Amino acid sequence: MDVTYSIDIENMKKLIAQCPQVFADEALQLLREVVTVLEGKVVEHTPVGVGGEAGLRGSISSDAYIRAREIVGTVGTPLAYGEVVERGRTANQAMPPVEALIPWVRAKLDVPEKEVRSVAFLVARSIGKKGFKGADMFAKGFNETEPWIMTQLRGLPARVAARLVE
Repeated sequence: MDVTYSIDIENMKKLIAQCPQVFADEALQLLREVVTVLEGKVVEHTPVGVGGEAGLRGSISSDAYIRAREIVGTVGTPLAYGEVVERGRTANQAMPPVEALIPWVRAKLDVPEKEVRSVAFLVARSIGKKGFKGADMFAKGFNETEPWIMTQLRGLPARVAARLVE
């Protein structure tokens, strides 16, 4: 889920022209605050799976940085299955890889070790046939924080102005 915001800074053009570094510093600091709060909300909504907090939940991270003339903030996971957990799977698709489900079967189901692979196959086949509803952890986290985020972004001109009078 990519979200892009643009802020109308018409009233700030003079300030930016006079002090571009102050604007960039304040905007970057603000974005770091925003993505940190958003990351926390996403983690709250992320299911605990294999690996407990260190699994998918532990992989959620945020970053903010300046790239060319953009200030970029990200919240995400490097784990390939993160998007599947977020969005879910529709029914009647190819089943997921059995190998990927073996750790989950071991951790979540009370199955003798010699049956783990067979049970993982059955789970994979069921997921392929029935699909599953996504956790929507990124969407829920964003929806919960969006009003606060917008308030923070609207306050950016005041932050820049406050720095200029210091």
